[in-house]
Amino acid sequence: MYLLLLIIIIILLLIRWFSKKYESLHLLELQEINRYSVDHADQGVAVDYQYVYPISNQQVSKYDKLTGKKIDQWIGNVEHLNGGIIKNNKLFLTENTSNQIIILDPNTMKTFGKINISINGSLNWIDYYQNTWWGINAHYRKNLDQTRLINFDQNWKSVQEWKLPNTVLERLKPFSISGGAFGPQGYLYLTGHDKKEIYVLGVPTEGNELQLIKILETTFPGQGISWDGNNLWSTNRNLKKIIVSELI
Repeated sequence: MYLLLLIIIIILLLIRWFSKKYESLHLLELQEINRYSVDHADQGVAVDYQYVYPISNQQVSKYDKLTGKKIDQWIGNVEHLNGGIIKNNKLFLTENTSNQIIILDPNTMKTFGKINISINGSLNWIDYYQNTWWGINAHYRKNLDQTRLINFDQNWKSVQEWKLPNTVLERLKPFSISGGAFGPQGYLYLTGHDKKEIYVLGVPTEGNELQLIKILETTFPGQGISWDGNNLWSTNRNLKKIIVSELI
């Protein structure tokens, strides 16, 4: 009798813990708070405490976040840049036709180095979370279901991979994941190619499928993203705008 009562109490506590864990996110939404006009904003954006870096196929610019003034730019002999992240005072860019990571010094906007990544899809974005690098191995059209989130080791080799849930795959067709970054509450936030929505997912400790937590509406049509606290930075390629949204 006492054992049964103990089991019931444990189950109730677990239910309460899981409901508390997810209820706050269920109440959140993205609200646009600012827009910047830039000379290009085709693919993605990186951000640090003072500057924002819009990314297009061959070009990255540097703008002051407060004034919107253009400071500098880098133009590379590359085919298709897609995403970027500032880490350890370096700007890491993904080039998804060669699956190269191009590293710039954001102070001088000069090339610092390059890293070749061995995957069979497109490296559309990378992020640094919990002391390790992550990225997407994106596939398209009939191979969309082969898209994987990758956790890399220090030598940029795959340690573990997760597939996307079917609900997300259906909404992405025929394209794939364009942007992604770990953000508030430790969730993974993913964007597609052109839909005004962002997929909030959890990375399970067991199993190989990401857990869909929520789909948030956005005012921007997919592409690369970057978090700055609770503020999400994104692009609108048609309007040549940088969009800033707050998670509220």
